[in-house]
Amino acid sequence: MSIKDTLKTLLELHYVDQEILRLENVKTKNPHMIKKLEDEINEKKMELDEEKRKLELTNNQRLKTEKMIEEKRIEIENLKKRQYELKTNEEFRLMQKNIEEAERLIQEHEDKLLTLMVEREKEEKEYREKEKEFEKFRKAKEDEIVKLKKEMEEAQEKIVIKKDERKRVQARMDDQGLYSKYERVRKLRGGIGVAVIEKPICTGCFSTIPPQIFAEVKKCEKIYTCDNCGRILIYKEIE
Repeated sequence: MSIKDTLKTLLELHYVDQEILRLENVKTKNPHMIKKLEDEINEKKMELDEEKRKLELTNNQRLKTEKMIEEKRIEIENLKKRQYELKTNEEFRLMQKNIEEAERLIQEHEDKLLTLMVEREKEEKEYREKEKEFEKFRKAKEDEIVKLKKEMEEAQEKIVIKKDERKRVQARMDDQGLYSKYERVRKLRGGIGVAVIEKPICTGCFSTIPPQIFAEVKKCEKIYTCDNCGRILIYKEIE
């Protein structure tokens, strides 16, 4: 096999490894993205729960006020029933005073109740709107999560296929020394052992390639590596 054919095979292997690397990154990255989306949903849910708690608090205050009004009304009824048992004017004046005080408290509580009912109506409307927004938000995020999980499943299936393809390409590599060098550099350089170039610039580390070396790389007659990062240089337009 000529050096050019060897480089072609190596380039093919490089592209397969790049795809495997991309798919592995999907498997690594997606769980973090899913966790982030789940956290966003939980955070919004907590905000909605806090709004619901405020609504319930207002409602409890309303119920408590209604109960106090009812208790005062019962108190007035009981006081009025006792009028016929009174024997002195002083007792009668005291009872009237108690009745007037109870009526004043009823009026006060009724005013408060009206305010609470207005607040509750406003808060309930706002809560329903936020609830709808949350459901829309949650659905969108859950759809994203489903998509990310599907990507992970598909990535795993494709990795198996690509690894089989890699074995077949690797079997065609007749220069085991070059393959060993490629593997060493690939492990040292984040999974990328080849720099595919079309200009005198290494696409791996972006260092400048001397014009003479660039001209030789284009000929595909000898193996060259980047002096800076050690990646194997292959001209993009290799035929």
